[in-house]
Amino acid sequence: GLVSVKPRTVDSYKTTVENHLKPAFAAMKLDALKTQDVQRFYNSLQVECGDRKPLSAKSVRNIHGVFHKAMQQAVKLGHIRTNPADPCDLPRAVRKDIHPLDNEAIARFLKVARGRY
Repeated sequence: GLVSVKPRTVDSYKTTVENHLKPAFAAMKLDALKTQDVQRFYNSLQVECGDRKPLSAKSVRNIHGVFHKAMQQAVKLGHIRTNPADPCDLPRAVRKDIHPLDNEAIARFLKVARGRY
């Protein structure tokens, strides 16, 4: 269960379920859910649709994490035989380049911060 999970994490899981998973899958029967349905859903999250902006690869992977865990629980409880999210291809999270401050920039930052804090 969610016994060892922080309340803030539980809230983020609930948000994922309400905002993404329920709208996509609530009308489907659990045993009718196929990998293709899940893959199509993941792919759609990365495409702009109406006023919804495409989600980042990291967001899609986070949504997958919640969905996959729920499907694993359904397998464990005998509601379905296999997890339809298992074979899905997930987008690669893009690492952003880190540009650390040089010594001169650090000195300027500290000079400005010294007077404020």
